[in-house]
Amino acid sequence: MKNRKGHVILAIVIISSALLAAVWIYAEKNLNIFNNDTDTSEEIKDSGDFDSEGQQGQSFDVSKGAEATGFVTPSISPTKTESRPSQTPDATQDAAISPVEQPVATLAPSDIPITENSSISPAATSQPTMTATPLPSEQGQDTLQTGDPVAWSDPDFEAAIHDVLGIRGYLYEEDLLEVTSLDLSGRRLTNISDISKFVNLTELDLSWNEIVDISPVVSTFMLTKLDLSYNLINEVSVLGQLADLENLYVGNNYISDISSFSALLSLKELGMEYNNISDLSALSGLSQLNFIMLEGNPLTDYTPVDFVEHVY
Repeated sequence: MKNRKGHVILAIVIISSALLAAVWIYAEKNLNIFNNDTDTSEEIKDSGDFDSEGQQGQSFDVSKGAEATGFVTPSISPTKTESRPSQTPDATQDAAISPVEQPVATLAPSDIPITENSSISPAATSQPTMTATPLPSEQGQDTLQTGDPVAWSDPDFEAAIHDVLGIRGYLYEEDLLEVTSLDLSGRRLTNISDISKFVNLTELDLSWNEIVDISPVVSTFMLTKLDLSYNLINEVSVLGQLADLENLYVGNNYISDISSFSALLSLKELGMEYNNISDLSALSGLSQLNFIMLEGNPLTDYTPVDFVEHVY
């Protein structure tokens, strides 16, 4: 590989030397021609064949003088003969010319690289500056985008919501965030999974429906009042997670186990009439409870709620 590179370099040097020699010979030859032309012009001036006004009286053929150099020139008028500067290579002139000079390229506005900190004046480009606003998903928000309609899982629930809120068109997340109280009683609802979209609810009435699964209500953790009476409910353990509840009504269902109610320390009113409840021990620690409805349950021991002022 090294020998090959050496051969290539040697060839380049030889070719370059040959080219320089050819250029020098060509320049020297032309210099001799120009010098002969100047001598011929001077001879013509010395001949005195001009009129009194300095104009040429006749044309002179200088081809004979040019034949000596092998360069044929046309007839030359003495009045147009100019003194040509010496074209002998000047080392000083050559040094002033940089061999690496290159034309300066002019960039179009579209060719100018734009970085985050770049600033382009209006005169540099006619295109307007656009600022993109990130979507909520790009900002790390795990919510619906503003402007997207709410996707409902149950058409009956959706119809009930539109009726209650009095909105006939699409509903959006911002609409639901404004709702703090919701009365969906008597709508014959069976699926309440969409209730989880109402995260700011404080009061919810789902009485007189056909609900069995109430687990979606745990998403409405700000509830202080909840009415689930007159449904088909037999499992209420999830209600223990609604620690802010003050009023709870679960009468006329199929409930037998209320052990989760022991966590409802803020509870003030509790309606449990007409269920299958036989044990009230979970209520003994609810010191704020002052109203309770127990009618229609197979109870024999009421001592856990002796502290309650109003028992029915």
